[in-house]
Amino acid sequence: MKVLWGILASIFLLSSSSAADDNLLRQACIKLVAMGMSSVSEQTGVEAMGINPAGIRNSESQRVLTGYSSHFQSAYTTGILGTMIPVDRHLSVGVVGAIRRVDDIPETIADGQAALKTGSFSDTEVVGKVSAAYQFSSALTVGTSVGMYTHSILADSASQLSVDMGVQMNCHPFKIGISAQNIGSAPIQWTTGRIETTTPRFSAGVSTEVGPFIAMASVDGPSNGHVACNAGLVFSLWDQLSVSGGITDVLGTWAVGAGVGLKLESFSVIYAYGQSPDLGDTHKIGFEIGL
Repeated sequence: MKVLWGILASIFLLSSSSAADDNLLRQACIKLVAMGMSSVSEQTGVEAMGINPAGIRNSESQRVLTGYSSHFQSAYTTGILGTMIPVDRHLSVGVVGAIRRVDDIPETIADGQAALKTGSFSDTEVVGKVSAAYQFSSALTVGTSVGMYTHSILADSASQLSVDMGVQMNCHPFKIGISAQNIGSAPIQWTTGRIETTTPRFSAGVSTEVGPFIAMASVDGPSNGHVACNAGLVFSLWDQLSVSGGITDVLGTWAVGAGVGLKLESFSVIYAYGQSPDLGDTHKIGFEIGL
């Protein structure tokens, strides 16, 4: 295990940027936003595919998650839909899809002192991932994902395949997680001939549980020379209600997140509030169903 830790830690320190598909998936997530994107070491189910594929193994029953958010009178929307299925007591598999859609933004030109509409602008990003996580023991879980990312702006489009890998280790009283996302991917090739290069995204996190509290901290990067530091806290009130909060480092600007989860039998309602440097206040609503 010391060798595995050393290899993954070395790769993390040598990383230099982040990937578009993982940015999109993280943006569409609900619980991750409420926890400050800091749950690299925690098993968070479906949404773990956006931060560490080893974290999908968190339930003995199938879970289905869906969520939605919108801005600017629904001109800018994000959505997520995914499921996690436990195959046996060691193996879990999952699939998730996320979309970001900008639609009906008018394109105008100046006509004297008025604006003349010449058309409308549309921009769509979609990412899909298939993941598997294997729990070797109570102390070690390893996961991997294969993803497809597509981006369309008007008639121009591009796509990219990617691979993620992650590990979570239980070193009581702490849990440690490390993930490498978008590794081994080719440049994004647009239909216009433009080439967009991406580099892997590496994350490391630690968490600990103290009574009803789970405290988490993580780092991403470095991206453009900047290491992003995130932190989160989850407080469980009884078995039905949980409250979470977190702070996320977005290129040196701190964004706050908070959320509430209400569990009724096998059905859960999840609400998250987050801040975005570009979109302002963000409200997300989601549902999780146990099958």
